[in-house]
Amino acid sequence: MLCFISYDIEHNKVRTAIAKYLIRQGCQRVQKSVYFARLSPAAYRDIATNLREIQALYDNQDSIFILPVGEDNLNRMELIGQNFQYELEVNPPNTLYF
Repeated sequence: MLCFISYDIEHNKVRTAIAKYLIRQGCQRVQKSVYFARLSPAAYRDIATNLREIQALYDNQDSIFILPVGEDNLNRMELIGQNFQYELEVNPPNTLYF
């Protein structure tokens, strides 16, 4: 499953912890608060659950969005400005071992 994850988090410490967590989970940073990933359904559920738990730990007005996208929609996406390597996630290179 391909998805974008984005957040608007006020506290630096929480924002940094979430950024590091998403990178450890294999998410690719697209912008400062936007990530892209290819996740299994189980990994998607785990990330959503963990982010929901973090969100509930403190009084805040923050928001986190997890947006699944279909490959057909991703291929129609318009990139304006600096590009990111979503092709590596969508079409991983084939490797042959001899």
